[in-house]
Amino acid sequence: MFRVLQQAEAEAWLAELMLAAQTQYPGNLTLRDAVEEVINPAGFIPTAALGELLQELRTLTRSISPGEREKLREIMAAPSGTYTVQQLFPAFDRAPGNPDHATLRKLRDAQFIRPEEGGNWKRDKRIGIKPFGRLVWHYLGRSLLDPPSEPPSRAASNSSGEVEKPE
Repeated sequence: MFRVLQQAEAEAWLAELMLAAQTQYPGNLTLRDAVEEVINPAGFIPTAALGELLQELRTLTRSISPGEREKLREIMAAPSGTYTVQQLFPAFDRAPGNPDHATLRKLRDAQFIRPEEGGNWKRDKRIGIKPFGRLVWHYLGRSLLDPPSEPPSRAASNSSGEVEKPE
């Protein structure tokens, strides 16, 4: 069990694993306290509200395509404001139906990014990372975009006893 927790923490899916365990065992007060400590250490957000926020984010991220996920990974790997729209989306145009504009709007709606200077997306605007987006990315980024198809189990262990993350 300890190896599963270590791997979940190393691969940024510990919070999701703990929330799933809390959902499975809602009466376990020790587990509830552990979830609070890991996900909400300052106690700013009630656990129920946090669960609702995460569910809403999961719903929003289901519509993010593989190409959009790669752009989000690139944005989140750098400090806020590193890239301009033109650097990451050379074909950007505000015309209706432009896929680059749609991607930026979708990632903004999911609370990950915004134009650094505020206002509308334009070619010369810097892509800013919202504080909430950075927080979510820190705790759930990889698992939020690429959730495991099923939780790790003992059957998924390799010969060294380490749990292999599902593909």
